[in-house]
Amino acid sequence: MHVVIVSNCEKRALKRTRAVLDSYALRSGEHTWMTRITREGLDELRAMLRRSATRQTSVACFRNEGLKAMKLLWIVGNKRNFDRHGVSPVATRKRTQRVSLLPAWAKIGAALASAAGHLHDIGKFGVAFQEKLKNKQPVADAVRHEWISLLVARAMISGMSWDEAWSALAKPGQRYRNVAPFDASLSNPVDVVLFLIATHHRLPRKSGPTIGRSAHVRDENHIPKPCCRPSQDMLDLLQRKIDKLKSMANAGDALYWRALATVARMALILADHSVSAETHFHPNADAYANTDRASRNPNQSLEWHLKHVGFSAGDMLFNLLSLAPPALSHDAVDRIATPPRDPRFVWQEKAARALSESNRLGKTPHLVLNLAGTGAGKTRANVRAICALNEDGEVRLATALNLRTLTLQTGDAYAEQLGIGKDELACVIGDVIAKKLHEYRKAVARRKEALEPQELLADDDENPPENELEILSEFAYADAPPWLKHFSKQNARIEAIVGAPVLVSTIDFLIAAGDPYRQAHHALAALRLMSSDLVLDEIDGYDPKPLLAVLRLVTFAALFGRNVVASSATLSRPVARLLWQAYATGATMRARLNGQESPAGEFKTALIDDRIAPAVATHADAEGFVDAYAKHIDAMLATLQGERYRIPFLQTLAKKDTASWFDALRAAIVRLHNDRSWIDPTSGKRVSIGLVRMANIAPAIRVARHLARALPQARVACYHSQHLAIQRFHIECRLDFLLRRNDGDAHLWADAEIRALLDAPECTELMLIVVATPVEEIGRDHDFDWAVIDPSSSQSIVQTAGRVNRHRLIQTDKANIAIMQFNWKRVDDPNAKCVFWRPGVETKSAYPSHDLAELLDWATIDHVDARLRFGQHRFAALDDASIEAVTEKPFADMSCNDAGKLLWMAHDTYAETPLREASNLRADFSLCDPEDSGNFTVKRQDARQDAIQIRLATVAPALRAWLALTDLDAVALADEANIPRAQALCASLELYDDGDGFCDMSKIVRDLSFGFYRQP
Repeated sequence: MHVVIVSNCEKRALKRTRAVLDSYALRSGEHTWMTRITREGLDELRAMLRRSATRQTSVACFRNEGLKAMKLLWIVGNKRNFDRHGVSPVATRKRTQRVSLLPAWAKIGAALASAAGHLHDIGKFGVAFQEKLKNKQPVADAVRHEWISLLVARAMISGMSWDEAWSALAKPGQRYRNVAPFDASLSNPVDVVLFLIATHHRLPRKSGPTIGRSAHVRDENHIPKPCCRPSQDMLDLLQRKIDKLKSMANAGDALYWRALATVARMALILADHSVSAETHFHPNADAYANTDRASRNPNQSLEWHLKHVGFSAGDMLFNLLSLAPPALSHDAVDRIATPPRDPRFVWQEKAARALSESNRLGKTPHLVLNLAGTGAGKTRANVRAICALNEDGEVRLATALNLRTLTLQTGDAYAEQLGIGKDELACVIGDVIAKKLHEYRKAVARRKEALEPQELLADDDENPPENELEILSEFAYADAPPWLKHFSKQNARIEAIVGAPVLVSTIDFLIAAGDPYRQAHHALAALRLMSSDLVLDEIDGYDPKPLLAVLRLVTFAALFGRNVVASSATLSRPVARLLWQAYATGATMRARLNGQESPAGEFKTALIDDRIAPAVATHADAEGFVDAYAKHIDAMLATLQGERYRIPFLQTLAKKDTASWFDALRAAIVRLHNDRSWIDPTSGKRVSIGLVRMANIAPAIRVARHLARALPQARVACYHSQHLAIQRFHIECRLDFLLRRNDGDAHLWADAEIRALLDAPECTELMLIVVATPVEEIGRDHDFDWAVIDPSSSQSIVQTAGRVNRHRLIQTDKANIAIMQFNWKRVDDPNAKCVFWRPGVETKSAYPSHDLAELLDWATIDHVDARLRFGQHRFAALDDASIEAVTEKPFADMSCNDAGKLLWMAHDTYAETPLREASNLRADFSLCDPEDSGNFTVKRQDARQDAIQIRLATVAPALRAWLALTDLDAVALADEANIPRAQALCASLELYDDGDGFCDMSKIVRDLSFGFYRQP
């Protein structure tokens, strides 16, 4: 290709970039270079420029496309010196706001946010609050200042003076009774402002089907009295705001006012945080707004605070809507849009063409459901879909995933397979250790590349903590607006998270965008979704309650007209319906803001997969979508006939007890090993690698220990989340290498460890068994020879089966999957009513049967695929009914579809359906001495108690354990990886509250071969 490179660098960056560019291209003028160059050479040049880039660096590269003229490929460094097409301005003029480019409703929202800002803290004029500030006593208020502000503001809006409004609060009666907007839905500008005032710190609580005042009122007998009267200038300002508020039009339904309140509240919260962070001591003020964090002295006169928050809130709303972070470079978009050579992925281009054509017919947001099967390339297809939907615009996307595995793997895939530069990509994960281990594994892979080209490295965790965000990125937001830089001073990662063209993140950060009770975290997370499309991978991997939290993200993205792509090979009808309804809610709110009356907003739904032609259509209601979805699924399932990659059988039990369950498990393993083993070409011995999928950690460890004793020719590993960090890292490294079998099994025969096991004299055959929890189901790119499944749901069977014969795809007539007739929970606790839960969806009511002989129609099962989840099996129908039962009421509340259309305003609506259960506790167990395997330092992650030392009960190493490191070996590996021992020899364990807020640590046991677990 022929390229032209233009440099607009300044100061020292001039010399550095010239040295780099002169070594790759011919200079044609003082700031221009031209050359012919290969794709690899251009990538190398860009990498060199990125490594030396500073704030003064600004280099643009153009490709000559003949008659199509020059096309901008990328810009390294400061992008302010070029526009989106690479044109350099002759002169610039600073414009504080782009109001003319914003929608008409933005002006109304800004006025409401400003009015609320001027009124939001007038309750702080109360004597009790001022005494608290002066005495520096952080005590709980009898009545929170927001509620007093609400009542005073409401009285003043009704026509009372300042003195009359406060006097009214001293009258007997229901002083703090519920008032608008909490006794009905939002219906006018006054309602919105009162809602903003009362909720700028916390949402109210539910009281049955209505909203109560318990979150704000502790003592209903408290009589608030003002400490002083504001200045006349302040009272005149408040009156002007009230007069303007009362003159505003009242047109709009509940969804219109909710949408307006959502955006205005974000602006008010950010403005309040921004102003409150400033230090302004005003001596002898009559009333103060807050205290200085360092000295705890009263800070900011209350009048100053109210004035500045009011003016800032209006500006902040314009700031939010005007934010225009960088988009993905044209070069990266071109790479993504390059048709794949492998014929298996042709479906991706068909889907992209369908989406592109749909966009040309009418530019509207799209909800895309990607139903492609295992190994069909959904990761690339999701990004390709976003590019197709933004052909005439700017491509920005945020990919949210539930596991660290998928987050780090997806980040690598975006960079290595899609060619997205590290200066355009930010990968956010849950903790420091996961990041360091991931980087170490990639370094090892690079060193071994010549010897072990098959090695693929990644990382994983089920519950990444949200308070320890680590970011892998070279992105620099050089032209970040000043108001955003204020927030990045408090959190340096904000600029990359908000600004990077592509964000790959554990969902724990982004989830706050849909949770308004999370305050500033909500507003900052929402900044990302406001300016980028959303990709939700493995959407069916969430239980019903966490799914509701994810659906709130979908609604928020639709509110701002963003495209959403949700992918899963087993996307059930109830989940698909919820996705559509969530998107429709947001789209309808957006339509109302823009004055449209369409019942479900203006958007299209696209169904794409690797089997049949894509379908893109507009649906007037949920029923129309569900009918279209069902027809598409039926057509897709019809193409699955004849495939024989994963053949199951039912492993029956002689009795419904644990002894019979173990007997049945052994019988299934022996049968599968005999049928699915392969011959080692060197020794001639039979070998197989199998998976035993267990629902929970403690049973998994128990099963692993049993198999290690009962099967003399077996070597058993136990894979779950509660290992020492370095031990889990070791297990994942080995499994990722051994079980990536795209190119066959030669790497298995040559592996030193397996070679030693096979060459041992006592070895006549070899069973390598991995007993794993659901961490194996989603995110691990592993190919086992066989699997035994302890089922939690119909979906868990399909997902686990996807780890068998995954890469090789060998047609077979012999079974390679066993499904236990009863799962472990049923035989371990015969009196349990629900057994398909935690994980599983049997949560609302017990299923009539837990017998897989009855729950699955075995006469119709000749292969495990999506038909088992989508078909007419009783298990799938019960799962669907349970999902609907659990989600119906909460979804109605949060979608403004409840009877009163008001519970979306309540804290409980969101807190009762979190992404992670708040009742579960976590603690870090750090090994004190590698010579003493039971001595640990324990620190609760919620900091409710200081670190303590305890002694855990230990179980001796198993004789036939596989992939189990001794503590001394773990230390050696940690040292090699340059990971601090205190972090490498640490396990984050999930605990359970025993009733007094603390867990009985004596119940924690460490199995030296198979990890930590909690005794019943």
